[in-house]
Amino acid sequence: MPRSTSPCSNILCLDVALTNTGVVIMEDGELVHTSIIKTSKSPRVHKSIDQVARITHICAELERVIEDRNITTMVAELPTGGGQSSAAVEGMSIAKTVIACFSHFKDVELVALTPAEVKKVTGDRHASKTKMKIWASRMFPELRKQYRSTRSRDGFTGDFEHIADALGAYEAAGQLGRI
Repeated sequence: MPRSTSPCSNILCLDVALTNTGVVIMEDGELVHTSIIKTSKSPRVHKSIDQVARITHICAELERVIEDRNITTMVAELPTGGGQSSAAVEGMSIAKTVIACFSHFKDVELVALTPAEVKKVTGDRHASKTKMKIWASRMFPELRKQYRSTRSRDGFTGDFEHIADALGAYEAAGQLGRI
């Protein structure tokens, strides 16, 4: 049973970040794919060269998904600013720029959501990462096994927080009538 009645058939849902970008693909309202685009700093090269390499990796992965799945819409939780360090704020700005450029150059509609809009799907616009993971595991129980961890307090892998946020973006966009 489809979870959404959205007229968009192929939707790329993202939790945007420079280090771990959560990727979810929904086709005709059904969850068909989850993954994380991972990048890490290289201590051997200049910071700006490293950033270009990381951006290139994210772009290549997004382009592959957009082309392979005939994506028509991207739904993304975009960071709103405040980070724990200037490097974190810089990384968030880079990630937002990548998504905006992809939307423009690939002619894919971008539905941007704030973290508060995404977290509100749990009933709490200030929901913790754990609360988001619990919400996502209830809405999409098929993911419980894939992202289960016996080593974490909440029972899920660290990567699941990015998938949960991407799923939350999809649900929030639907609830707000943006898709």
